[in-house]
Amino acid sequence: MGFEGRPTGFISENKGSAPKDTTAPEGREKKETGSALEELIKQANTLGREGRDAALKTLSEQLAGCKDQLDPAIREKIFNPDGSPNLSRACGQLGYGPRFNNHLTTDGRVKPIEEVPKEKDEEETSGQKDLPDRPRNAPTGTQLFESWGLNRDVNSFPDELADKIIAEIEKGNVPDSVRNMSTISMRGTNGVKISFRTSNGYLAVGSNEDNIRVPLSGPMAKRIADHFGWALPTADMAMETDRKANLQLVVGGEQDISRMADLEWSVRHNKKAKQKLDKYLSDYNEKARQENRPTITAADLSKMLIRGEKKNIFIGRGATKNNGGVGIGGLLDGRGNPIQPYQYPHAGEIDINKRSGGHCDYSQDIARIDQTIEIAETDGTVKRMRLYDALRNPRYAAVLNASDYDANNNHTFDADLAYTSPEEKARILEQRKRRN
Repeated sequence: MGFEGRPTGFISENKGSAPKDTTAPEGREKKETGSALEELIKQANTLGREGRDAALKTLSEQLAGCKDQLDPAIREKIFNPDGSPNLSRACGQLGYGPRFNNHLTTDGRVKPIEEVPKEKDEEETSGQKDLPDRPRNAPTGTQLFESWGLNRDVNSFPDELADKIIAEIEKGNVPDSVRNMSTISMRGTNGVKISFRTSNGYLAVGSNEDNIRVPLSGPMAKRIADHFGWALPTADMAMETDRKANLQLVVGGEQDISRMADLEWSVRHNKKAKQKLDKYLSDYNEKARQENRPTITAADLSKMLIRGEKKNIFIGRGATKNNGGVGIGGLLDGRGNPIQPYQYPHAGEIDINKRSGGHCDYSQDIARIDQTIEIAETDGTVKRMRLYDALRNPRYAAVLNASDYDANNNHTFDADLAYTSPEEKARILEQRKRRN
């Protein structure tokens, strides 16, 4: 689970995220640039060995790319005489130098990861399954959807479709936008700060060049997430991710909704999203060349947190009700506002006789979210916890699920029971009872 940074030029004061608008980033103020670099170092400090390695490489690239934007006094301190970034000094400025000693040479350059010793206390604890490398002969997204039947209504074979999607993920047949992760932080009115990691793009199958975002129902999303040890977000988590995205991709919805559940509509919507991304890339590079700034490639887009082109499937108190609706919200407009309000439409459409039943159409999807979150308490202590366990804790649920509460101002709910049948709920509770 490595930290994925932003391409050079995508630096802002907002915790390393780009501005809301979809235009290419403008030149940053020196203060904003410094703040963003400081945040990147702070984030790297919370990561494991491989995450720190990726973060330090990104930091080195960004320092080199924005050298002239930094305050001269700072620039003199954190660059070597030959002009190369000295990461030992840069990290030391914030008191994090010792944390990165094993990763850096004496002049502050990043060592090859093979030379960095593994640390016993940094083993992954999320339970998240690693994604294997994509096979060279794996089918593209278009080939998969064509083989599944473009005219098929996804609501007619949810269990089968979920099985097919799981099989492709297990093979590693996903684009880099699903592999690369970004960190999102939320701070509650109680002062608690909670950080979680999410994939830079929505769940899709296929290659980097030809992938298609998958249509999902609530139960399908829960089943896939559970299978791989991922988590589903609350509405507040999804909204915060949309807000902090490097790029808010405005695609809109399909006008003809008569076949919105057909796989063909997923392919059509995906093509529109790709056209928008291609135009963004072209416009950005044209402006970058005019301003003598570095250009970016299509591969760089997978390192950016991109949201807006789909509705987010979320969990909350309503998702634990039997035969309730699917929690969806998002599909952003040009002002960054959700076209679909965060609510539970399609109530009663979850078929408890099907593991993956419930309303599904082209617009609904999830991102890959790490089940392990980081909690920074007001007294300075930091700990890791399973997200679904945190949602049963009133103090942490008030941060993660702030907009969802009952008459007693209670934000908690049992996320493990979201989008499950009564039989499955009973099984989960019995297993939990035995563990305790």
